[in-house]
Amino acid sequence: MSDLNCFSFTGRLTQDADMRTLASGKKVLTANAAVNTGYGEYKKTLFVKLQMWGDHGEKIVHYLTKGKSIATSG
Repeated sequence: MSDLNCFSFTGRLTQDADMRTLASGKKVLTANAAVNTGYGEYKKTLFVKLQMWGDHGEKIVHYLTKGKSIATSG
């Protein structure tokens, strides 16, 4: 049986989201988020790449601009 990981977080977008249509006709939204973890001397920032496949991304791409706070899981 293979491992299954679930990652839920809140963070801020580091740049505006990008919506592209591939040669196959499929649509993909891509974005990058910065997520802070820990505190004090143990504080770190994780940079996470996000992708959303399909038409749903077209409805929200104009809301996903640099600096916006987001919450997601996957």
